[in-house]
Amino acid sequence: ARVYKKLEMRNSALSDYGIYIVTSSDFSHLPPSVKAESSGRTAYFKVTGTNLPNITQVEIEYYGEWKDNKKYGVQFCADSYAFIEPNTDKGMISFLSSKAFPQIGKTAATNIVAEFGRDTFEIIKNAPNRLLVVPGITPRKVGLIVTAYKKNQSYSELASFLATFGLSSDQIVRINERLGTDAVAMIKENPYIIQRIRGVGFRTCDRIGRELNAAL
Repeated sequence: ARVYKKLEMRNSALSDYGIYIVTSSDFSHLPPSVKAESSGRTAYFKVTGTNLPNITQVEIEYYGEWKDNKKYGVQFCADSYAFIEPNTDKGMISFLSSKAFPQIGKTAATNIVAEFGRDTFEIIKNAPNRLLVVPGITPRKVGLIVTAYKKNQSYSELASFLATFGLSSDQIVRINERLGTDAVAMIKENPYIIQRIRGVGFRTCDRIGRELNAAL
């Protein structure tokens, strides 16, 4: 697992493929060539992948592998990702106004964080109706925020769980959409439940099952 903070994104000719300029201070997970080019306590490098989130100023844990591209040098090729819940005002506003929270927008996100500060995500998780005191937040928007928050948490938990099994971001998205917030528990109980999902075959399910049994 590797934690990075995304700084910038460039789209390629493929609509779902992106090249991300990120920074990390977690040198224990960086290859020697990236460390050698770092400045002080921060390293800058590229992360590439499909269907990765276009969010800045938010920590993201990417899963994949390092590859040495002959043209562009060492890059991290990400198969999937998980959000690290931000705890700064800037990070929370960026997260809440990103595509991870559709139809919320920066103004509403700024107002929410101004009202609740570091308690913002606790409020969303445990007392969402308190959001109604924020200017511009309607019962409909509360519902959208809660639904998006649960979906993001569910995906992050599922991605972290499945990362070691080599599933792609597309596969994890489909599993999350099909199984919902109980996906991890359902897969642990019966790994073959995801065989019916497009792109996931019997061999993958069997490997998950064998590794889960070995861990018991």
